[in-house]
Amino acid sequence: GIVLLTMAILFVVGLFVDGTVAMMVFVPVLFPIGEAVGLDPVYYAIIIMMTILVGTVTPPVGLQLYIASGIAKTPVMKTYIWPFVAVMLALLIACVIFPDIITCLPELLKNYLKG
Repeated sequence: GIVLLTMAILFVVGLFVDGTVAMMVFVPVLFPIGEAVGLDPVYYAIIIMMTILVGTVTPPVGLQLYIASGIAKTPVMKTYIWPFVAVMLALLIACVIFPDIITCLPELLKNYLKG
């Protein structure tokens, strides 16, 4: 429940605010809540970053969308972003459902370094 609530909040925030600002404001508030619930810090941080990224790509503000359309020299209204947003949302949902997608590599490294 906490992860879904965090995703909903950060997605809406990402629609209107730059990702760096959203992280600076909301991570100090949300991260202790995730730790108190017992979420893996790496997992929770990746979910937070992915959610903010999806929010910053989508309109109405979509700062990343404006940057990409400026690089491509294409008007924002002619940019077809929805298939990419759908893929990012599918990946985000897969990472929420299967947390091992995120945590398997750090766990392998931790076990390897322990010896």
